[in-house]
Amino acid sequence: EIIKDQNIAELYVLQALIYTGYVVADPMTNAMKYSGKVMEAYPKAKAIDPNNPRAVFGEADYQLGGAKWTGVDTKPLCAQVDKAIELWKGRSVAVSSIVAAVDGKDIYFLINQRGEGTPDYQDKWNFTCGYLEGHESANEGCAREVYEETGIMIDPDKFELVMVQTNPLMCNHGNVTLRYLCVLPYLIDIPDDCCNTESRGGEKGEVSDV
Repeated sequence: EIIKDQNIAELYVLQALIYTGYVVADPMTNAMKYSGKVMEAYPKAKAIDPNNPRAVFGEADYQLGGAKWTGVDTKPLCAQVDKAIELWKGRSVAVSSIVAAVDGKDIYFLINQRGEGTPDYQDKWNFTCGYLEGHESANEGCAREVYEETGIMIDPDKFELVMVQTNPLMCNHGNVTLRYLCVLPYLIDIPDDCCNTESRGGEKGEVSDV
């Protein structure tokens, strides 16, 4: 099947598991022969689908099993196992908001700079975004994230859904992302404490500039 279609991640995972079975059945004879093939198959699966939990876990698990003899650093492998567990739990829903203010012929966009408290893409500029909480609608989530990250309060009804992104390869951490647009016919005053996200329910150090 792999010969027919080399773009199916699950086939490479299955191939890695078959080779692992050979190694476990007779490690003295097969470890040298098949270990390399195992470690070739998992990266191929991840290249096709980086968020495939079986590929992420299998690669780490195989290396952890041999860490006693190879001396490989287990810390990143444990982090990879944690990532696989999160992927197995299912995909989170995130909301991302483009807020535009129209002033005559000019259009201004509300963006923020990711601070040191963010898990990734620090110092990068982006639109307000975050995970949807269990008690709120997507519109309410947009309004909350804007307030937490910029200090600006906007009526949730002002946000309109423009895109639903479900392809895990196109979304950060494989999330399902709901993208919203809010167009205001006036400029927005940025609060003096715009970066004090912690006091508004956001993460400490989440935003460094607005």
